Amino acid sequence: MPERIKWRIGGAIKQFLARGWRPEQITNILSAPLPANVERPYRLVLWRLRKNMLGSGPRLGRLQRQWDRIHAQRVRTAAQRANRQAFEQISSMLTPEVIAAVAAASAAKVERLHGTAALAMSVDRFGAAETHRNQVVTGVQVAQARFPGRSLADAVQRWLAEQPQAQRSVQKPQIPVSSTVDGVVSLADLSLGELLELTPSGRCVKCKSLDAVVREELPLGTPVCESCWESEEIGAFLRREIDDLAGSRSPEAVTYLEAS
Repeated sequence: MPERIKWRIGGAIKQFLARGWRPEQITNILSAPLPANVERPYRLVLWRLRKNMLGSGPRLGRLQRQWDRIHAQRVRTAAQRANRQAFEQISSMLTPEVIAAVAAASAAKVERLHGTAALAMSVDRFGAAETHRNQVVTGVQVAQARFPGRSLADAVQRWLAEQPQAQRSVQKPQIPVSSTVDGVVSLADLSLGELLELTPSGRCVKCKSLDAVVREELPLGTPVCESCWESEEIGAFLRREIDDLAGSRSPEAVTYLEAS
């Protein structure tokens, strides 16, 4: 192997060591059986490391998770503050009756797309008052995007006119889950792909809880809650889910090595 390739491979290994992965983990991944013909060893090394070592390693994992928690809380606080300010501005421009109609139309749309359970989960997570504010602000934003150039009140009235009460009876999309209880859809068996498509609000892909943070360091920007993110088996779980979503496993795939 040429010296320049060895130096490039060494540089890639140093990057993963700096991210908190242990030398023995990197060695075990790179010592897996090689394909019959390897034309680009450096590319193979990068592919194996990136495929099997997602995010921070065990040495930096706890520090990274702590930073993620603080950052996520700051983002949520800023979003809530902005929503409250937007709601106060909307309240000064619309009558209480129109605000109530906007909230009802937004709630009906969520129910049509994600089912009644999504509304209940939103109330459980944010509270009734915060959920109401979110519905109003979201509805007004949709109305302004639908009718650009109109005043806020005019855009809202036009948007409400497009939301007939009969739409509440529109058949909801079928969610491919194993069972339902009293008409409430069970989310226990949602795959990663189904979760990303049907629940963009960010439920954890492993335990399905609402208290999840989108992990941008993962290939698909996947929502994972703090409890699952800190568990030792999360790496193997995500690897299986991503492989299932892709449809087939690559012949060069290397089994994920759990952090010990």
